[in-house]
Amino acid sequence: MKTIVSGLGVIIVFILNLLIHNSIINLTSRATELNLAINNAMVETQRVLYDKSYTITNSEEYLAEFTQNLVQYMNSNSDITIKVYSADEELGFLDVGVISSYTNFAGEKREYEERRTSIIDEISNKDFNEDYLKDRFFISFQVKNDVKVDLSGIDFFVAKDSKNKSLEIPLTSGTVHSILFNGEGAGSYSFITKEGKNYIVIQLNELKSDMEITIQ
Repeated sequence: MKTIVSGLGVIIVFILNLLIHNSIINLTSRATELNLAINNAMVETQRVLYDKSYTITNSEEYLAEFTQNLVQYMNSNSDITIKVYSADEELGFLDVGVISSYTNFAGEKREYEERRTSIIDEISNKDFNEDYLKDRFFISFQVKNDVKVDLSGIDFFVAKDSKNKSLEIPLTSGTVHSILFNGEGAGSYSFITKEGKNYIVIQLNELKSDMEITIQ
């Protein structure tokens, strides 16, 4: 009888540990997804405002553009709620919070929230802005598996005439097994350490158009 009870105890502890482990991985994955989605959506929304893909005339259209861009980068089954703190299409100022709600393996409701503020300074010579964007490719990112990176200081616009161009992206956690360009093909990359921080160095020598980089 004692053996049976002990065995059941071990099984219960194992199941609890498994649930906790899965819950942590699930939260980390959703946090990474939301972080990347907001970053990419912010950049694409501001780009539309200046390259005039179409005209944004009011804050509702400004927010609709952000929402559309955000949704395309969300792949999980989370429910998304957007909090609007400020939106001014004339100044190019957008301040939003995004809440990702989901149910974990134990059936419990969980939420993760990210807030971003983006502003484009008013420049009198707007032709300069349009020319600037036309001469550059736009880079977006997807990060998968257990990898976590910091994109806060990354320039999403790369000059078309750049040679030997590379991106140094801080690697926060996880192991990188491959880099994909537009979902296919092995991208060239390496690792460096600076001031105690690990970085992924992605080579962009073959950059010929806008590109989505997948880090996995």
